[in-house]
Amino acid sequence: MKRAVSRKQPEQTAKAAECFVYFARAASTGLVKIGISTDPTKRLRGIQTGNGEEIEIVLILPGGRHLECKLHSRFKHQRERGEWFREEGKLLDFLADKCTKAPISISEKRGVKSVPSKKLLTGLLRGFCTSERGKDRLIEFGFDEREIYQLGHGAETFEACLNSYRGLEGWIVIPNDARDLGSNKRVISEAVSELEKGKIRILSLTHPEDDTYAAIIQRGHVAISNSRFTDPRKARSQGRWGGEAKGSAAAAKRNAVMADEAVRRLCAHPKLTLSDCAEILGPLFSESTLRRNYCMKPNKQTSRAYSAVYAAT
Repeated sequence: MKRAVSRKQPEQTAKAAECFVYFARAASTGLVKIGISTDPTKRLRGIQTGNGEEIEIVLILPGGRHLECKLHSRFKHQRERGEWFREEGKLLDFLADKCTKAPISISEKRGVKSVPSKKLLTGLLRGFCTSERGKDRLIEFGFDEREIYQLGHGAETFEACLNSYRGLEGWIVIPNDARDLGSNKRVISEAVSELEKGKIRILSLTHPEDDTYAAIIQRGHVAISNSRFTDPRKARSQGRWGGEAKGSAAAAKRNAVMADEAVRRLCAHPKLTLSDCAEILGPLFSESTLRRNYCMKPNKQTSRAYSAVYAAT
């Protein structure tokens, strides 16, 4: 005798359809994109792929397609093209007002934050970077060159940056992630430990959602581990890790062509076969690769979720 299967499909579908409206600013042009996504951080990586200029999320608001359309209509006079708007007039006032009321805009359900302005950070401020590009990002954030310590330039090391505090509390702002603080896991852990003892907070412009020392260390460790496997030549020297390394290198190449989530949605399209998807995506995506890495197990929940996405678009 078969048991009756309890169904909570409407509730699960509602969770799957949970959306956010994000504001993403292009560094070089200053244009702001107002878009919608269930995961803004993943969406940002998708926008960044194949885009030469640096893009960062400045604000995230809970809401769906209705809120997005309402904002597009509100800032129609600042529209440059498509979903991109000039940061002036009403849009400039709107972003300034939101950032003033909430120094760090947080989505409670996702834990995603936007970068606060320099004026809202209390205590002594220093910028630390390892490259000229990172230095440019810190200058855009509002730092003077005298407040930035760049690794490898004279005596300006992380230790010099740390010594400049002299027992005071404050912030060290880094442009990327914890790899700016050290080249390996041990050095990163020691650097963060010193910051914690001195009650100095870290703000990453790329990952502002990392608001604890543990999260900052974890992201740095993961980034270092992943970088070991992006070069196929290094993969062959990793012994028993060779298979995993080569697989990670291939995955990195595929991700450079199209973000993983975008490939999964393409494979879930009701009118496309895997053969069609492989032909669209190119030689890096064979039919077997799509089936093995990107096809979700068919069930009613995922089918409804992706059907809702395609219906909305």
